[in-house]
Amino acid sequence: MGRVPIDTSGESFTALRSLLDQVADNEIPAATRIAATIAAQQFLESLTRRLVDDALEQGATWDDLGHAFGTSPTNVKSRFGSYRKYDDD
Repeated sequence: MGRVPIDTSGESFTALRSLLDQVADNEIPAATRIAATIAAQQFLESLTRRLVDDALEQGATWDDLGHAFGTSPTNVKSRFGSYRKYDDD
């Protein structure tokens, strides 16, 4: 059940680069830069969720992911675990 590789030249990453450019531009009002930061965070959260799913499909454990995130397996599972699956220990 392999995923399609992440295309960093695609539209989503181009949009992320644009958001980061806005965040770094001191000529843009701070409120607009905050909005760009929030949009970038949402994109990265979505990407992180996809990568967690990929890691689990590739055999990573919650212990492995806890180590990667620098926290406990329980914390990672509560953040990224599926509420639809009960056998993902």
